[in-house]
Amino acid sequence: METENTLLNNTLQRRFSLNRDIIKYIAVAAMFCNHFANMFLQSGTYLCEIMLDIGYFTAITMCYFLAEGYRFTSSKKKYAFRLLIFAVISQIPYLLAIRYLQFNMLFTLLFCFCFLWLNDLKYNGYRNYIRRAVQVLLVVLCKYSDWSLFALFFVLVFSKSYYYKSGLRQAYKISILVWVIYNFVLYIQIYSIVKSLIFSLMTIIGPGASAIVILYLYNGKKSENAGAFSKWFFYLFYPLHLIFLLFLKYNICL
Repeated sequence: METENTLLNNTLQRRFSLNRDIIKYIAVAAMFCNHFANMFLQSGTYLCEIMLDIGYFTAITMCYFLAEGYRFTSSKKKYAFRLLIFAVISQIPYLLAIRYLQFNMLFTLLFCFCFLWLNDLKYNGYRNYIRRAVQVLLVVLCKYSDWSLFALFFVLVFSKSYYYKSGLRQAYKISILVWVIYNFVLYIQIYSIVKSLIFSLMTIIGPGASAIVILYLYNGKKSENAGAFSKWFFYLFYPLHLIFLLFLKYNICL
């Protein structure tokens, strides 16, 4: 079975492969769909749910790339600092757009990144207790951030299984199963059993697409021609698209 999966993976990548930057462009487009639905569409409608579910591609995919970026970045300090700067810039637009008191997703990624970083540090004595205490604090901060504890869960399972394709497939299976069960528990408090089941199964759209893209289409490379543009685009897009949606809502859609 492992050999058959490997052959399928190699065949798909030969015929049609995607680099890291292309996948990130898809992810930001999916995120735009999610935020558009949050701000403009009626909650509980099938159109709104589909748009939201498309956006879930972004959450799990960016968690995968964070785990990957953590392993290969040339400077963890610079990586964390970039996340911090754009998280701060994005916070006010995020609060105005989402209207829910929590940290935005760049803060979430920052907290997850720092958790991984502390996990790799080896201390003895009281310094180890301090390290663990900070990790507990980061878990609490994730709880009150976009994607909540799911982001940390996704990042940890991807980090543990990154180098093994079979392990990565298992990580996706576990992540998607937990995600669907969690959403069903939420929906059942609002809708009928049938509608809750339909909506919760629809949440597979984003994570399922992410699994297909990362496991079978991702070639493990970045774009050769994108250069610095792609690197900074992904940071800049987040606050700018929120500002654009706010402008659209309060100046055009009144």
